[in-house]
Amino acid sequence: MLYLVKGDKDKALDYLRTYHSKTPEDAQTADVIDDIEKGKVNYKQD
Repeated sequence: MLYLVKGDKDKALDYLRTYHSKTPEDAQTADVIDDIEKGKVNYKQD
């Protein structure tokens, strides 16, 4: 995810939530959102 690489967690979550709302059959997206919210995903912060 480019937003995570750039360190913009909020934009990454917004993008993933929008994607997930349009493609709910992609169950992994919900898991990724959950992991980001719980801090299990490392992302760059400047």
